[in-house]
Amino acid sequence: MNHHMPTTSGGFTPPIPRDGKNSVVWALLDNWYLQSKYALAATFFFVGFVGFGIFSQIWRSLRSRYPSLSHKKIYLLPTALARWLVFKRVFPKAWTAPRLGPLIPLGVFFLWTTIWTFSIRPYYRFQRNWGSPPLGTRAGWMAFGVVPWTLAFASRTSPMPLLTGVSAERLQVYHQYGARILLFLSVVHTIPFIYQPLKDWGAVGLAYQWEVNYQLNWTGFVGLGALFWIVFSSFAKLRAYNYTFFVFQHVLSAMVFMIMMFLHVIKMSQPTLRHAQAYIIASMVIFAFSYLTRALLHLRSGRGDASITILEGGVVRLDIETKMSWAPGQWVLVRVPSLRKFSSHPFTIASLHQPSSKSSSSTLSLLARTQSPFGLVSELHRKNHRSGTIKLVIDGPYGGDWIGEKIGWKGYDRVVLISGGSGASWTTSHFLGLLRHASDENSLVRQIDFVWVVRHSSHLSWFRPQLESALASTTLPASLVVNLKFFVSSHKGTSEASSLGGEDHESVSEPEHEKPKATSSGSADAPFELGRPDLSLMLSGMAKEAVGLSLAVGVCGPLAMIDEVEDQLSDIQVAILKGRKGCREVMGKVERFGW
Repeated sequence: MNHHMPTTSGGFTPPIPRDGKNSVVWALLDNWYLQSKYALAATFFFVGFVGFGIFSQIWRSLRSRYPSLSHKKIYLLPTALARWLVFKRVFPKAWTAPRLGPLIPLGVFFLWTTIWTFSIRPYYRFQRNWGSPPLGTRAGWMAFGVVPWTLAFASRTSPMPLLTGVSAERLQVYHQYGARILLFLSVVHTIPFIYQPLKDWGAVGLAYQWEVNYQLNWTGFVGLGALFWIVFSSFAKLRAYNYTFFVFQHVLSAMVFMIMMFLHVIKMSQPTLRHAQAYIIASMVIFAFSYLTRALLHLRSGRGDASITILEGGVVRLDIETKMSWAPGQWVLVRVPSLRKFSSHPFTIASLHQPSSKSSSSTLSLLARTQSPFGLVSELHRKNHRSGTIKLVIDGPYGGDWIGEKIGWKGYDRVVLISGGSGASWTTSHFLGLLRHASDENSLVRQIDFVWVVRHSSHLSWFRPQLESALASTTLPASLVVNLKFFVSSHKGTSEASSLGGEDHESVSEPEHEKPKATSSGSADAPFELGRPDLSLMLSGMAKEAVGLSLAVGVCGPLAMIDEVEDQLSDIQVAILKGRKGCREVMGKVERFGW
């Protein structure tokens, strides 16, 4: 005796099979009640990924704890191989794709989930009313497993950096590409639920399915639309066009997506779908934890008065007296309530914290260049023609380049800091830190090279006085050599604030390569050279000169500069693996202008 499904307003009533036969079909065709295993498998993959990160951090910490290990092949060769993977380019330069290191776990996860999703057949049940399409539900469960981890990699305050030793900025690649994999799985989840009723009964069948599963359908489609917008609006050029708007709509879109996913499964009473609710609740907890910890950091950092100085080339400098502490390479979010009540702008800290006492304050110096005409920096520049003061709110500090490592740059014989344009904020803070600790007992540094490329000679005023003053006022060990190398890439005159939002960081890499010329070593009056240096040739020469020594390279600048340095770091790792004459080890730290 056949049972019948409820009749819709259009009078359509598709038949269903006998209960016994239907149960057999459900058991044979990828049992629906057991499909939560796919979300669990995705979770185990990410747990393994974090576990590998923990192992990598322990491996790196061995070098600090046992310095003699850095001279042994048992440490050097696996480390060089791992670093080669991190810096190896896979796609052409025109593509803004990750290097091989991040691509391996991302690619493995994508291929694994895709093959697993499509390798089990059949994709559909005999008819839609016999149950949900196994292809769609498999992909949906995998998508649920990805959501919490995508959010965890996004948070500036999640425990991921502490667990893996990888900064929140570098983890962004897993957040961005994790969201793209999530979108792919969500689309694969959606299509079978549209295709099968259309195939079985045509448009009237699709309308029937929409009506009887109304909440599931409309929440799913709104959530999918929000996810598509999240991914699309996150492409680099769109982010850079108006970063303030991007952050606002990105958070709002993420909230819409999570609410829709919660409503998508909240009314489901089956034990299996309660598992899905757990993944969404976990995602909401991660989201709430991120903003709660940021609020606590905000209470610690608080408000302050900043003095504003307008520098050449559309650069704004903010100096704030604060009792907060920070480490070289960290950054803060700055909000100016008088200009924008709810949006913040990221600034890399360009000064050094003075650890004299908890009651004393230090000068927090921030420099940023106008990028978009809609950005906060452009607005500060327009409303403060020369100098002035303004009230602001500081959120942070965040990031860090030596998470979980006590020695840092001091554990290498030669340190090379390379920057382009306002990227010198990052290298300057590390340079000042190296000078401060140059006489430390555990410092191995014998030589520091500070290489800075700007477009116009007037732009040297951003950091050159600070660098030269620190070098002249610091008593350095006699064995330490410090080189300040300044390069001006444009042969034209200065460009005051010539292009609010028009002249970007990549302008320093426009001219053709020129071989670097000699510059003064350890001089407070270091000259500058015209033309852009050939950084590949420079680093290759340094690696060959440093026979038997360890080399550390840090770079912050436009994408073209970072690409050139990373390519050369990859080549140097190959030379180490092949046993060629030169440095025994080279470590690289990369800081990008944007994520």
